Amino acid sequence: MKRIFEFKPIWLLQILFVIVGFLVVFQYRKTSDQNQAVTVGHEISTPSLKNSDPPPIDPEPLPEEEEPAQVMLEAAVVCLDVEGGNSVLAKSAFNKNIDYLYCHTTVSGPKDGFDIYHRWFHRGEQVGEFRLSGNGRHSKLWSKKEMSYKKAGDWQVQIMDENGVQLGVVKFSLN
Repeated sequence: MKRIFEFKPIWLLQILFVIVGFLVVFQYRKTSDQNQAVTVGHEISTPSLKNSDPPPIDPEPLPEEEEPAQVMLEAAVVCLDVEGGNSVLAKSAFNKNIDYLYCHTTVSGPKDGFDIYHRWFHRGEQVGEFRLSGNGRHSKLWSKKEMSYKKAGDWQVQIMDENGVQLGVVKFSLN
């Protein structure tokens, strides 16, 4: 009787490599997911230590950071996206055929809360305003503006506090 299917020993080795590859990728994804920051609203906090981790050695308690009395801009960029509270591909010039842009800011202010405003300007004319609420130190806040090829030219985003004081300006162009 003739065999229809003939087994080749090399197939076992290939299957073994595929299984090991899946295990390596799965283990890498599992550990990288545990180390990522956790997004809570627009603020970013780091995950707490696991029970199996030893407690950090700290001989003296660190003094508490003083709460800022006024709103302070730490960083501001225009970018293509925001993932996990962080800006993605921040630049000063963008292709006019994109759909959206984000203004991403890191701001510190009172713990009981504060508001800032992103005022978007195209060729000197205000075309949008967004009210953003934060609280405490290092609040990551962003606004999203629709773009099109018809909106090519010079742009800027003014970052203002709730009293109308300008905290900063981000300039960019759509070409």
